[in-house]
Amino acid sequence: MIVKENDLPEINNEFDALLCWMDNKPLVAGNKYYLQLNSRLVRSIVREIEYKLNVNTLEKEYDPTLCWIE
Repeated sequence: MIVKENDLPEINNEFDALLCWMDNKPLVAGNKYYLQLNSRLVRSIVREIEYKLNVNTLEKEYDPTLCWIE
């Protein structure tokens, strides 16, 4: 896990992450997924997608239809 020195991870049930999604199926807010960190696999729910990152321009692409509110 790579983190900034002043932003160390905490033990919690929720966290923010920047993901590189490489599946053919789109990542959907509200869906359940398995999340793997090293050898540990846990069930998770994506609560909200704030933006997509254009890998060619590194620009954040905001789309209000991506956000999901519980």
